[in-house]
Amino acid sequence: MVLILAWATWCGHSKKAMIPWNRIVELYAHRGVKVVAITRQSPDEVQEFLLKLPRKLKYTIASDSTDVLDRLQGAFGLRRLPHAFLADGRGQVAWHGHPAHAGNALSEILDGESEDGDER
Repeated sequence: MVLILAWATWCGHSKKAMIPWNRIVELYAHRGVKVVAITRQSPDEVQEFLLKLPRKLKYTIASDSTDVLDRLQGAFGLRRLPHAFLADGRGQVAWHGHPAHAGNALSEILDGESEDGDER
């Protein structure tokens, strides 16, 4: 599973969402969950932003040069950042919503896999 955070360097809510996601990595990396934050900003803008964070992030940060965010946001009719997506092992979006709820959604989905052996 891959947990994706759509964010922007100029968005205060994005910044608030990023540090708590370190905890998601700590809790779920051993279960094969990958975490990536994707932005439309340039690599230089991203680097400048990351240097100002109070803590180092424990997950991948990517600059979107292939319009992945546009496709995701278009497919789900989204207009606001930040936004989280959880892609299952088949590459299907199993959940999407506010980043603050990502940990709970991930836990529910992973617990469901453990019980039935199937992904939701």
